[in-house]
Amino acid sequence: MQLEFHYDPETDIATIRVLGKNPVDSEHFENEGFVIDYDENDNIIALEIFDWNKREDLSDIISVLTKETFDLGKRNYIPDIVSDLAKYKKIVNNFSLLTH
Repeated sequence: MQLEFHYDPETDIATIRVLGKNPVDSEHFENEGFVIDYDENDNIIALEIFDWNKREDLSDIISVLTKETFDLGKRNYIPDIVSDLAKYKKIVNNFSLLTH
């Protein structure tokens, strides 16, 4: 499985998704500021995260992903997505520090 990460500094939105998977359903978490996309088997395959640079950490997202995965039976991809989210958060934050 291969993940793709994209960050748009103009909108401050980060997207991480599983390559080759197309979403068939989405769930919006307005209070937390992100969207989860699901494939045809109800697997979480993508996240769109708003206000990426303003976030101190990703604990709210990880908490919802954990609940979605274990409570609702959604599966696959989550360990990779969570691991890569933390890595990309560090990279984008470091890049932002260098460019400001």
